[in-house]
Amino acid sequence: MDITKIINKTSCITFKIISVVAIVLLILCCYSKSAYADSISGDVHNFDVQVNAYEEPDLNSVVVHTFAAGDPVFITSEEDDWYVGYYKSQYIYIYKYATVTDAAGDATTLLSASEAVDKDALSNEFKNAETQEKQALEDYEHQQVQKRNKYIWIAVIVTIAAALVIISVLKALKKYPDNE
Repeated sequence: MDITKIINKTSCITFKIISVVAIVLLILCCYSKSAYADSISGDVHNFDVQVNAYEEPDLNSVVVHTFAAGDPVFITSEEDDWYVGYYKSQYIYIYKYATVTDAAGDATTLLSASEAVDKDALSNEFKNAETQEKQALEDYEHQQVQKRNKYIWIAVIVTIAAALVIISVLKALKKYPDNE
């Protein structure tokens, strides 16, 4: 068998393999999972007291986190006697009527403590936090798009470079055939 035919056949197979790999890479880059597949809506709240966040809406369940007074807590909804929040990629539950003691030593419930907050100031704070959160999300999405585009261009450039090398080799072999 002629060496030129072997090289042509090998080059053709190599080119097909590189093409398939490039197409697979492009498909993977284009259909990669978005960072925002699941969007969660809610509001950021600040409680004036320390609150426990539970794994389940049950006071006997595991305490996932204890928020200090003034810590921001992302509340998504309310279920019965519980605030439903979102913290570190999991849903949390905060009991509305937990008895707390304020600085003066007076007992109050979490619900009444949160109602005593200046609603206008809190509303402004939520709007500012929401604006900052939206900007952070937009920045992150932009970075993800740039990263995906980078991988797409790398795949395209590698495919083109491999095709050019293969074509150059084939042309050189045709130009200088092996004399037996």
